[in-house]
Amino acid sequence: MKGRKSLRFHGLSYHLPLVVSLLVVLLVGLLGAAFAPLVLQRTVTSMMIAVVLAVGLYIFSGNSGILSFGHMSFMAVGAYVTSWLTIPANLKALFFSFPGPLDFLYTLNVPPWAGLLAGVFIAAVVGLVTGSILMRLSDIEASIATLSLLLIVNVVASNWQGVTQGQRTMVGVPQVVEIGNSMVCAILAILIAYLYQRSRSGQRLRASREDENAAAVLGVRVSLERLVAFTISAGVVGAGGVLYAHFSSGFSPNHFFLQRTFLIVAMVIVGGRHSLPGVVTGVFVITIVAEVLRKVEEGVVLFGVSINAPTGMGDVALGLFLLAVLVWRPEGIIGPAEIRWPSRNKGAAREVETN
Repeated sequence: MKGRKSLRFHGLSYHLPLVVSLLVVLLVGLLGAAFAPLVLQRTVTSMMIAVVLAVGLYIFSGNSGILSFGHMSFMAVGAYVTSWLTIPANLKALFFSFPGPLDFLYTLNVPPWAGLLAGVFIAAVVGLVTGSILMRLSDIEASIATLSLLLIVNVVASNWQGVTQGQRTMVGVPQVVEIGNSMVCAILAILIAYLYQRSRSGQRLRASREDENAAAVLGVRVSLERLVAFTISAGVVGAGGVLYAHFSSGFSPNHFFLQRTFLIVAMVIVGGRHSLPGVVTGVFVITIVAEVLRKVEEGVVLFGVSINAPTGMGDVALGLFLLAVLVWRPEGIIGPAEIRWPSRNKGAAREVETN
């Protein structure tokens, strides 16, 4: 009887990172939908989209140890794919000039959920194709190569005017994303990340993160495991791009470039890039800090004193905050390890682990 209780107790501890991550997202989403004013609801929705993007990046970077600067490329792919499919047909002839093989897109009009599936699929395919090359590189080389991928996609999107509108703002995408459906997508992204992390493929990749040579000696095909994670990660980030397209009033290639890249990377690192709850925490912390700083730039009255910071001071203060976290908490707010329930019977827990 005692052994069974220890097993169940250990099971709760084992799944605690998932439970904590889901509870945080649910709590913020439900409170935002029930009590927040309209402006704050948009902030909460944007936060949920950021959770999808950050968790998508975590699937690859957190498990492989390779920091990717190119994942917003897949966000762009998801956003443009759903735009081609969901913008009303009468507007497509005005905005687009598709090449011959893509003529069918002029009359094709699908619901947003179908655009989501298509965006995820195409982003995953792009991740599979590009990752088959990039994942053969070493850690540092792969990180630099992902930045090259971001630059290439940005140049293509900025200049292929007939298909992407170039530098002009993409308009006409149905605005259907709000707190409810974005929260559901954030929960699905967390579940995908957790299931992959606990899978054999995820465990092999995490082993290679700790010691690549030792993992290779034990038979782990490191480049293949990285490719699997990179593909899944690309699909999840592509879903974030679809959500962003159906949430924003318009977007252009610059929305998927360096500023958003470093913001999402900062969210992952600040929370703890090797911890799923840490990534979710990082999203909320950075979003709240950035929102407070933005309000200060616009001007606030605190205890009868008007505070109005110069334009750009918010970005400077956010940078200083990130620097402070990296100095005092280099492994992130949560740290390198997953959250664990404190065990009263550590010996029994260790026995379960070894069995």
